[in-house]
Amino acid sequence: MIKWITQNLGTAAWDQLGNRSGIEVVDVRNMVDKQGNRREDVLAVVEDAVEFLRQGKRVVVCCDYGMSRSNAVAAGALALHLKLSFGDAVREVIRATGEQEIKPEVLSVIEDAISQQIGPALFSAPEDRKCVLITGGSGFIGKRLIERLKKSRTMVAPSRSEADLTKGSAELSLLLKKHQVSQLVHLASPRIYNSNAAMGPMVVALKNVIDACRLQRVKILFVSSWEIYSGYRSQSLLANESIPANPKGQYGIAKWLCERMLEQEKLSYPDFDYGIVRFAPLFGVGSDKPRFIHRFIDLARRGDTIVTHRYLNSLPILDLTHIDDAVSALTLILGSSFSAVYNIGGGYGVSTTEVAEIITEHMGSRSRIIHQEIEEYAPNIVMDSTRARTVLGWQPEANLKLELQKIIAASTGKGANGE
Repeated sequence: MIKWITQNLGTAAWDQLGNRSGIEVVDVRNMVDKQGNRREDVLAVVEDAVEFLRQGKRVVVCCDYGMSRSNAVAAGALALHLKLSFGDAVREVIRATGEQEIKPEVLSVIEDAISQQIGPALFSAPEDRKCVLITGGSGFIGKRLIERLKKSRTMVAPSRSEADLTKGSAELSLLLKKHQVSQLVHLASPRIYNSNAAMGPMVVALKNVIDACRLQRVKILFVSSWEIYSGYRSQSLLANESIPANPKGQYGIAKWLCERMLEQEKLSYPDFDYGIVRFAPLFGVGSDKPRFIHRFIDLARRGDTIVTHRYLNSLPILDLTHIDDAVSALTLILGSSFSAVYNIGGGYGVSTTEVAEIITEHMGSRSRIIHQEIEEYAPNIVMDSTRARTVLGWQPEANLKLELQKIIAASTGKGANGE
């Protein structure tokens, strides 16, 4: 099946081309769908397509699947033939074909090959760039980070419709160049993140971010999680950056896979630059997580029994860290050399039972607090933030009781003093 971009220019998979009557076929299957195509070879196939278009003929560019190489070459031909910027040509090809899996490596060499005719290259990064791009900017962390940075940095936070990271890297590459981005904070994650189905999109999205950022020479700050340590069994484990990962559960494994992918990219491309920040569980007004806090508040409001858990190794311990402290750490990392791993947390663990006690006491609730035995081990991870404190000068400032009171106030519609 041919996907027509204009009346005379289309793309198709080779084995789905069908009747060739009345069309000229430009076969690009000899190109590789990755880095390594020679500039002169690429230019030759683009110029073949353009020459057919100039003659008024209908042209179909074909590769094996009609996804990447064919559409990249078609974008080059469209730019030359209609005197478009390469970015506009790429967007038009994506709009017309719906194919977003166009490899940025192929787009880059094509743009370079035709650059003398269309002007400055889209995929070459300018030297003086200060903009920060935030994926997942509409989320809990993203909103707070944007609010913190907007006074000092230029930012862009594309919506999913502007750059669907699970569909390819081409659109993101265009945005990185357009806004002259120097740093990207990768926060985007499926809303329901602790399922098998969420693991694939998390890995795919980061791979697309990596592909775009590597070619644009944009530094990635990847936001990971304490859950890469969740397979440990201990009364309380103080986890610094040197402790080997031991993930358990879908989210922890997905984050661990993402970290390994960044590491491998650095081994393959030494100029690729990234940093990782691993947060303890975050909380604060505006988030529905951790869910147990909101459940306890609801039960305490009604005076119902609050059930907490007791695991085989102990009561579950969490290093609850306030969102403002997390955003403060992100801001400091973005202002640093950045290429490091930081574990960020309050530095002390609190049990879910203690949280329930704080809530019931503040609310004056009659709720009983009981334990339910769980035949499993709790990870009980406390993040050791010594590196962040020493290198960045970061210090957590939030008070757990006060911040829980603010969440109670927001949930009940009363002031922090109960009025």
